[in-house]
Amino acid sequence: MKHALFSSATSLLGLVLTGGIVGCVHAPDELSVASPMGVSEISSDLSLTSETGAWPQLDWWTQYGDSQLTELIEAGLENAPDMARIAARIRKAESAIQIADTASSPILSLELAPSLDKQSYNNGFPKQFVPQGLRDRGRVALNASYDFDYWGRTKAELAAALSEREAIRLDGELARLILTTSIMDAYIDLASLHTEHDLRSDALKLRENTLDLVTKREANGLATKADVRLAESNVSTAKAELATTEISMSVARNGLAYLIGEGPDRGLGITRPQLPKMKPRGLPDDTRSDLLARRPDVQAARLRIEALNQHIKAARTDYFPSIRINALAGLQSLGLGNLISTDSTMASLAPAISLPLYRQDQLDAQFEAVQADYDLAVVAYNETVLSAYRDVADAVTARNQYEGRFEDTLDALALAEDAYRIAQLRYDGGLSNYLDVLVIEERVLAARAEVARQYSIALKLDLSLVRALGGGFETGQTHLATETNAMKENADG
Repeated sequence: MKHALFSSATSLLGLVLTGGIVGCVHAPDELSVASPMGVSEISSDLSLTSETGAWPQLDWWTQYGDSQLTELIEAGLENAPDMARIAARIRKAESAIQIADTASSPILSLELAPSLDKQSYNNGFPKQFVPQGLRDRGRVALNASYDFDYWGRTKAELAAALSEREAIRLDGELARLILTTSIMDAYIDLASLHTEHDLRSDALKLRENTLDLVTKREANGLATKADVRLAESNVSTAKAELATTEISMSVARNGLAYLIGEGPDRGLGITRPQLPKMKPRGLPDDTRSDLLARRPDVQAARLRIEALNQHIKAARTDYFPSIRINALAGLQSLGLGNLISTDSTMASLAPAISLPLYRQDQLDAQFEAVQADYDLAVVAYNETVLSAYRDVADAVTARNQYEGRFEDTLDALALAEDAYRIAQLRYDGGLSNYLDVLVIEERVLAARAEVARQYSIALKLDLSLVRALGGGFETGQTHLATETNAMKENADG
């Protein structure tokens, strides 16, 4: 009998092993068509030429010397919803790391199971051998299991989780850059509106003075009633334009309050910006070689490639057997009074091997899906790299063209103001009509507005280069969360 049982068990084991060998699937190679783009593949030597400058500092906005701007940006970094959203995403990523990190640890559980049971008397046993009525029973057991992770799946998933967490933190750096530059952009717009308000006020005064002059000349018979009506119309138009600018200023202050995560009442306290008149910054000498390390979006895209590379490694382990050991030790008895008896002890130790039999097509499909995600991440990275160089090239091109244009604008204003002075003298002396003065007056106002616009453009160009250069970010810097060094060492080891 024993020989028959042994023979049957041996035959069954042989059948299982044979089935496992025959049914084992073939693991594919870790290959992908897409490859990340390198700096040497990007031609930019001719495009990225400009006056030499320095990389932005992390708190680049302080260079403008406006304490109110600094206060607004710091409030935005503390209160803005985008920053809170990133903080929540980081916490979620930290949880994923904890889950991946503990997956390789032994699993222990304690089971306490007292019960009252009545067994059936018609269950194949004579009634006299079955416990009568309700009987108490109990079970106390410690369950343990351990996955040996022989093929490194858990380690790969932990490394992927760490890379994904770092990518999210870099998303936070990008959100920080977008937020601070958006606040600065809106602040420049507000400063421009204040300048426009000054110009509108000056235009109103100028047109009121012109109305006085035309009215006096009409009283002396030197101008017509039509000239007076036209001058009055120009005064009304100037008042309307001034009121429109004041409305725009209120809207701009509300927009700033929204950007920093506060209500519109905060905007009421925003005073006139004190931004300097300046020309845009130059380009650092090492921009072509160091730009990618200075852009948080590029680095986040790179880390997502690394994460998906680890997911590929994890997916490949599905092709191989998994090895686990399960253990059980405890007490079990019919009757709670016997539970702590030495005769109630029980134990079990059972290794378990799981073989992926006849699943080649399913595993291949899953593996190809992960490979496709990797290829998409590489494409996204390459697009981000090209976009980074394009952003800098656009900013440099605009800056290089700005210099000559601004000088021409100053010359045009000086000539227009000189022409207006002469036109007023000629009109006052009766040598020209009012329409001649009006035409030149409009040119003066337009030239003043253009000069003010050019000062605003200079700030915008400087800001665009700050944004294109990464806003002071450097690879390895962290500003949003602390690094879990122990987990990183575990994944690397």
